[in-house]
Amino acid sequence: MHSFLDIISVKMTALGLGRKKFFRNSIKTPGYRALLEEGSLELPEIKGEGKYEVGINNSFGQFDPAFDLVQWKGDNLPTIIYHHGNNERPFNYKSWEKNSFFKIFNPRLGEMEANLFNLRAPFHRSFKLYLDKIADLNQFLSMISLSTQLVQELVLFSREKGSPRIMVSGISLGAWVTNLHRAFFNTADAYVPLLGGPKPADILLDSVYSKLVAPEVFPHREEIVSELNFVDKFSEKKENNVFPLLALHDQIIRYEVQKEAYQSHLVATINKGHTTGFLAGKELRRHIEKAL
Repeated sequence: MHSFLDIISVKMTALGLGRKKFFRNSIKTPGYRALLEEGSLELPEIKGEGKYEVGINNSFGQFDPAFDLVQWKGDNLPTIIYHHGNNERPFNYKSWEKNSFFKIFNPRLGEMEANLFNLRAPFHRSFKLYLDKIADLNQFLSMISLSTQLVQELVLFSREKGSPRIMVSGISLGAWVTNLHRAFFNTADAYVPLLGGPKPADILLDSVYSKLVAPEVFPHREEIVSELNFVDKFSEKKENNVFPLLALHDQIIRYEVQKEAYQSHLVATINKGHTTGFLAGKELRRHIEKAL
């Protein structure tokens, strides 16, 4: 059932996309390092709990990341910086919305004794905007890189406030950002990637999700793999500070592929697929709490 739901979900999404598939216009892009170095993101003044817009430009346009300081319970408490999955509406805190933060950190599951940041990646104000922007790989990787930079600024803010333990976590796309932050910054104390790994090229080229990618992309497989995967950079960091969780029946973030990419790190598992794993808020939360 878990695998079947992933397959059906992707097929339905492919019908919804029509011709508006990933990277349909261009696959030309700088690498992660160039994109991370190009952006000069600065936080707005944080005056308390609430939502904050963060405007930033790079050579590929203007971007609109944001974050919600959902709760700051004390400078002496741990801080969780959380990043949503692909095409979520992260600030719509309703049970019927596609919102992993709400499913994991819903106060009805018990209030966490931690400070909570919830991020919004660029282009995630609306589905139409997102579809327009994923036409170019440079836009997609700019989105991920700028989210990673925003994570770094929030880590530095939390550290300056005196938070004794800082965790970066995210699901699917957010796990990509989580792992990328560890690979290039590694300034948090703990990293908890959920349903994601450091081999994202496998998602777009070889998993069932490849149905959402423009056919023109596939003759350039080696180039895409080189730009998207970052296992070597991730593995340079020797600290035992990453606590991944993968779903055994995931047809999008495939367990065997990503488990191998995590190498010596102990990978926790849930008996779910990608779709059912996303809905397993209680299990995901237990994993985060254990790592915290």
